[in-house]
Parts: sequence; C-alpha cells; structure tokens
Amino acid sequence: LLAQRDDIQGALEAFTAALDRELDLPDVLAAMGELSYQGGDHEAAERYLHRSITLDDSVAGIHVPRGSNRLDLGRAELAQESFELALGLERTHPVARNGLAWCAYALGDSTEAMTIYREVDDSRRQLAEDDPHRAYARAQIERISDHEEKVVWTDRFEREQLKNAWLVEQSERVSVALVDGAVWI
Repeated sequence: LLAQRDDIQGALEAFTAALDRELDLPDVLAAMGELSYQGGDHEAAERYLHRSITLDDSVAGIHVPRGSNRLDLGRAELAQESFELALGLERTHPVARNGLAWCAYALGDSTEAMTIYREVDDSRRQLAEDDPHRAYARAQIERISDHEEKVVWTDRFEREQLKNAWLVEQSERVSVALVDGAVWI
C-alpha cells in the first residue's frame, strides 16, 4: 500500500522489516527488486530479483522485470534468457514478448524483432486499437522499419585531388543545405 501511495521509502522499510522476520519471502524480494528498478538502482534490483527467483522461479511476473532490468544494464543476452523463462511459464505474456523482441533488435536481428512485434500485434487484435501492448508493438515496428531504411553517408573532405569537376576555393568553407529532403553540398 505504501508503494501504491508513492511512499517508496516507507515501502522499502516495511519490506526490510518483513525480511528481518523471514528471509525467504520471494514476493517481498521481488517487490523490493521492482522498487529498486523503478528507482534506478539496477544492480540492487538484479540482486533482489535473482534472490526471489532462486526461492521461487515459477512466477512469470518476476522474470519479466528482471529481463527489463537486465536490458537497462546492457545485458541483452541475459535479458533474453529472462524473457524466455517468463514465456515458458506464461506463453502469451505481452511484456515478455515485447521484451524478447527488443532483445532480438538489441542483438542485431531486426527481422526477428519485427516478426515478434507483429505476432504481439496479431495475437491481441481482438482488443482495442489503443491497447498499450499493441500500440507499443506497432510503434516499434515503425521505428525499426524507419531505422532500417536509413542510409549513412559520410565524407570528411580530406582529398588532395578533387574529381568530377569539383573546385577548391581556399577562402570558402563547405556549405551544406537541406533542399527538398536532399542534402546539397
């Protein structure tokens, strides 16, 4: 109740008092892990969630925040493992499926990521269009598609000899402008 009232410090104190009485409370450890995650203390969150899972690994709802935390720690392979464990327990968990897609993208497999996002969208089509999991999946598909279409072009203009009728004016700098969606140099 304290956490729901945004009294995070009070909630952590209450959970700590509960752990002082009984160390093996996986729900309390998971809740402390989630609060630590929300507070930005990812290392503490990992420790709490790991301890909770060692006591009871049968709850998908604990593997999912651990996967999200591992993503924030930059450990995509471990996050993928957590999301897969969650999906093994609850095959249709939308956050775990979206997290798994994000892991695929973070590990460089855009095609797999978009496939998983499309599956999330398709599996929830009986729900409203503004369902948060569907909306997230569709937004990520669009973002990844846009990212895949981008072309990177760089030129440091360090050539000594210019070709194709380019001229060098030593007193002028290179001017760059965006004209009708194209870069003109």
